[in-house]
This record gives sequence, structure tokens and C-alpha cells, in this order.
Amino acid sequence: MSSNRLLPPLKPLQAFRYAAQFLSFKTAAEHLYVTQAAVSQQIKTLEHALGVELFERHARQVTLTSEGEYLFEYVEKAFNLLEEGVKGITEDPNPNTLVISSVPSFSSRWLVTRLGKFQAHEPDINLRLSPSSDLSNFIDSDLDLGVRLGRGQYSGLQSTLLFEEFLLPVCHPSLINKDEPIEKQIIDIPIITDTGPDIKHV
Repeated sequence: MSSNRLLPPLKPLQAFRYAAQFLSFKTAAEHLYVTQAAVSQQIKTLEHALGVELFERHARQVTLTSEGEYLFEYVEKAFNLLEEGVKGITEDPNPNTLVISSVPSFSSRWLVTRLGKFQAHEPDINLRLSPSSDLSNFIDSDLDLGVRLGRGQYSGLQSTLLFEEFLLPVCHPSLINKDEPIEKQIIDIPIITDTGPDIKHV
């Protein structure tokens, strides 16, 4: 059965954790990048909320009371669990995961049909696809590979040609005179293209 009593705020508990660990408000303040007075105030707030004294204050040092020792054991465990939880979602839980970014059309028409063969050959590697038409960002993301249409000249990256792509212009038949060279006619026709650096422009 859960208690309706609210837990103390996180900041006072964090201040208590460091103060109890080092038995020093000054050292706790240095680790939290706050003033010693701020740590002292947080401890007082916690003691007031709990209705007990957690430290015995002496001239040059502090020591834990029996209540402080009891609380520190659980506070330390709680913060360790929180840190493990945060680490679990910010780091790849499976180091054998290969993250591939590619344009959606390439993923659906070419890449997906070949994943089964790859996984049969490499059963210990998990694959995760990240559809995107933007240039791959390997610095601020968890991407391992990127597949893009382009010339393959990317500073700081290694690229390998998968295959050549054949592109051609298309238009409505009414816009083209079959008796004139298409190269000459294209000059006078408005062309809508992608402005991205990886698209070849006619």
C-alpha cells in the first residue's frame, strides 16, 4: 500500500547525498556547482520536511546522525538506480545494432529486400532503418551507415559506390516538339528540381 505522503524534492536529496558521502558541505557544493550556503539550506529544507536532524554540526566538520546514516543508504541506492535508468536510454542497450539511414524509396525498393540475406549471414547483428532524405548526421545521432544519391565526396567520411543511377527528364507530351532536339527545348521550359546538394540538376 503506497503512502500519500509526498517525497522530498530531488534537489535537497541530491545535496544530502553528496554531503553525506563526503561529510562536508563545502565538498558537496563543489560537486553541485553551488555555494556552501546553498547546500546548507537544502539540507535544512530536507531536515524540516522529514522532521529529523540528519547531521551533527561541529566546528570544522559534520557527521551523520543515525537517521542520516539510515537515509543515506537508501538515497544512494535510489540515485544509482536513476543513473542506470538514464544511462539505459541514452546509450545503445544493444551494441550489436547497426543503424542505417537511407531515403525512403531506396529502403522500400532495394534495401529491405536484401536485409533477410544479410541477417541470415550475420545473425548476431540487429538492423534498424532510419528513413531520411537529409544528409546523414554521424556526430549528433546513432547512425552507423548512410545511403544517399550523390557524388560520394563528403569531407571526413568514407564512401563506397553501390551502383550508378540513371536519371532522365520527363514531361507532358504537349510540352515537347518531337521534331526539335530536346536539349534545345529544355532551355526554355521551367524546370522544378530539388535544391539539395545531392541531386543532379539538368
